[in-house]
Amino acid sequence: MRLDIRDTSLLIGTHRFGIVYVRDETKAVLSSERLAMAQRELYQISRATALGQLGSSIAHELNQPLTIIANYAGVARAVLAADTPDLAAAREAIDDTLAHAFRAATMLKRLRNFIGRKPPILQQVDVRTLLEESAKLGSLAAKGVRAELLTDLSHVDFDVSADAIQLQQVILNLVINAADALRGCDDRRIRLQAWRTATGDATFAVEDSGPGLPPKLRHDVFAPFQSTKTDGVGIGLALCRTIIEGHGGRIWCDDDTELGGARFLFTVPHTAIGGTTHAA
Repeated sequence: MRLDIRDTSLLIGTHRFGIVYVRDETKAVLSSERLAMAQRELYQISRATALGQLGSSIAHELNQPLTIIANYAGVARAVLAADTPDLAAAREAIDDTLAHAFRAATMLKRLRNFIGRKPPILQQVDVRTLLEESAKLGSLAAKGVRAELLTDLSHVDFDVSADAIQLQQVILNLVINAADALRGCDDRRIRLQAWRTATGDATFAVEDSGPGLPPKLRHDVFAPFQSTKTDGVGIGLALCRTIIEGHGGRIWCDDDTELGGARFLFTVPHTAIGGTTHAA
């Protein structure tokens, strides 16, 4: 049982009485724990769904280094099988094989960390590294629609106290949405950037060169089960809002973009940030 026990005193005439209040909070606590668990499960499902949407691109991205590994290994074997083995050429082929093997392993590790079931962990995260890692994941979605993913790292020399995996989830979801918006467009560009505002908040932005979002949808698009996609279920942006608000920030959409499409922005409060200030 979970009990809330409080006491106070009451003076009646010359006599002082002690009053004890006992409230059974077992159901409320258990409900809160179940809600938190369900929310964590939903985060994991959302990450798995995002990776599912990138499935073919992930397969292509892994197939490339694996093919190169096989080719270099074949070269090394052929060189060593010669009557007069060229050890320098064999060594170079083996080094290239290892380099591409490590590349494939790094990608798998990144994907495993992204989808792994872990509770939210707040820690100091380097924003430059966060954007670079998010861009590597987001590039798979961009390649799927033959779009160019631009990453602006000119004003990211600061840290943010946050759950890096959850912020990556938000950025990846926004990049996937931007990529979907570019289908059928001649100009296919996505830009990812971050900066610190004059008030000290960290601001992240994902913008695209697509048709944009109608003004009447800019608020409702974050509501659960609201989607602009014909096959969308409408939980991605709702989860993004939950994650950002859980960090004490906010998320919104506007059309103030140089690329001509939609721009999604979210903030993380300045109270949890360290580093060099940049006003934008």
